[in-house]
Amino acid sequence: MLGAGFIGLEAAEALAHRGLQVTVVELAEHVLPPLEPELASLVADELRRLGITVRTQVAATAIEEGPEHDTVVLADDGRIDADLIVLSVGVRPDTAVFEAAGVACEKSAIITDEHGRTNVPGIWAVGDATVSTDAITGLRRPITLAGPANRAGRLVADDILRPAIARPIPQPCGTAIVRAGGLTAALTGANRATLLAQGIAHHTVHLHPTQHASYFPGACPVHLVVHFREDDGLLLGAQAVGTDGVDKRIDVLATALRNRMTVADLIDLDLAYSPPYGNAKDPVTMAGLIGNNVLTGTVRIPARESVAAQAAHPGTAPGRHSRSSTLRRPCIPSG
Repeated sequence: MLGAGFIGLEAAEALAHRGLQVTVVELAEHVLPPLEPELASLVADELRRLGITVRTQVAATAIEEGPEHDTVVLADDGRIDADLIVLSVGVRPDTAVFEAAGVACEKSAIITDEHGRTNVPGIWAVGDATVSTDAITGLRRPITLAGPANRAGRLVADDILRPAIARPIPQPCGTAIVRAGGLTAALTGANRATLLAQGIAHHTVHLHPTQHASYFPGACPVHLVVHFREDDGLLLGAQAVGTDGVDKRIDVLATALRNRMTVADLIDLDLAYSPPYGNAKDPVTMAGLIGNNVLTGTVRIPARESVAAQAAHPGTAPGRHSRSSTLRRPCIPSG
């Protein structure tokens, strides 16, 4: 499997369940590159538990055909013999025919307005081949997700048939989810790398509450990461990994992102509670409580850079609170 994105991992898991020996090769630092590294490591461990070999930070440079099997040649001189090779290394819009016909494109992606209209009268476009503006960062790029594409199709139909009342296509948050063995990984909004690249000052909190009451049988942790803007607490992104309850929390946080809520607003969400289903302080509530403590200065947590510096030089004093801070369980009062 060349590529460890969402499609690559879904295919790798399916092939492993069929009894095949599977190797995943990924050029990036870790599997599921949009996921934070500390969460991606949990997914990689689960893939190995399934018997899948994981190779990261290495490129495939060639595929050599053979009479009985093909061979993938790696940049580190490694060689992997394979009966089946699946390429899942990203997508690029195949729009040359439309561009040649006069449809305006940007880096091969079709440019549309907020109703899906192209520059050519009577031509609309939605989905993977169109340019979207990221709701969090303002970056312009295709969003290759089925949910936004399907919803945009309905909105375009409205604009065609009843334009006076048609609603605009919203900017996407990039909410996505994938299963890897017994784990679920999900995300919404921007990750840390994107926020740093765009120069957006932010805090990051990590928490590991259980998906329902800890005394109720079957309780397991939800590893949750939440990013919020440094000055006002505006939610910027969230990710989670766990065996249960991940989808529910990311969907709530995606809704909060869409409505431009702050981390403190999460405290007041009236979420359903019963011991088999959640906690009196839901993981989302806890994220709000902890994030608000950081935002107000009630709790000060060291910057990631300061932690790394102290690990390398134990006698070094911690630095100032920086854009991206990391919260480790336990030690943070929530109330």
